[in-house]
Amino acid sequence: MNRRRFITTAGTTFTVALAGCTSDGTADNDNTVKQATDTSSTQAQTGTTEATTTQPSAELNLNTSSIISGEDGSKWVYARLRNPSSVTHSGGRVNYTVSDESGSVVDSIEGYIHMIPAETTWDYYQMVLGDRREDAATVSPSIIDDENERLGAEELDNVTVTQSTFSKDFQTMTEITGKVRNDGSEKSIALVGLIYTEDGRLRGSVKTSLSELEKGEERGFRAAIVGQWTPKNKPDDLPTEYEIHAFESSIYSPF
Repeated sequence: MNRRRFITTAGTTFTVALAGCTSDGTADNDNTVKQATDTSSTQAQTGTTEATTTQPSAELNLNTSSIISGEDGSKWVYARLRNPSSVTHSGGRVNYTVSDESGSVVDSIEGYIHMIPAETTWDYYQMVLGDRREDAATVSPSIIDDENERLGAEELDNVTVTQSTFSKDFQTMTEITGKVRNDGSEKSIALVGLIYTEDGRLRGSVKTSLSELEKGEERGFRAAIVGQWTPKNKPDDLPTEYEIHAFESSIYSPF
């Protein structure tokens, strides 16, 4: 992945130049929207024999899940959800049931992501809440939204993110804002921002949609999510980089 990063202010606000961006955070016209890896169905005919390549599925694997402690005594769910296939998955949701030592339920948490690229693992944190959060001892995960779906929507190659900024706090909000220009005929566009750590580990996603975006029009956008948190004693897991994907919004709707 070709990402470049620079800090614009002190604290946890970062601006990331995507592939093809200049150092001031303003994108060039080309290569601004990241293209997802995918494999399409193909057919070849030789004489009277026809060969078909079957589209591979994208089955998610829940590699690990556990309860960890923060430096302030808080309790966190930590999990890793992997897409081991060669195609992009259209998104996943996981329910985490948190229990105490006796098996009594302390909290129930749902985590989701809008897409997982091929051969990529999603590292997920969520703080345990509720009156009995200090009793959290074990977690039982279950994937509740995984239909082995490869990403069916084609990415739009005529949508350009001309400017974008990424903001992230440890325990509040993840946000990508910027401007997008439409050079194609599709007027309804979904933007998905995938968020990564500095060493390239996927931490989550944000999504927004734009409607009636005419050809040649440029418009501002904001994609944000509350609660995509990171324990303060895990600074290396704090997301600092991102990439943006564009789809036709009438086709792309994982949740």
